[in-house]
Amino acid sequence: MNDIEKVNVAPDGYFQRIVKPCLLDLRKRKDDAKTDMERGYYEDRYAAQAKDFAQALHISAEVLDELIGGV
Repeated sequence: MNDIEKVNVAPDGYFQRIVKPCLLDLRKRKDDAKTDMERGYYEDRYAAQAKDFAQALHISAEVLDELIGGV
């Protein structure tokens, strides 16, 4: 079983209700940023949040990124 198969992606699960919306929102804010400083802030925030979520789910940050739709 690979890392992706270990994550519970059920509609009522932690991943769908907490992780995915949070990371997608940070990604959208980064894309909508008007300055390089703001964009850098959201990139750093996304990376830190993804690392923490990945650790909580016992997977790598790369696998988490793949689960929410890549970069």
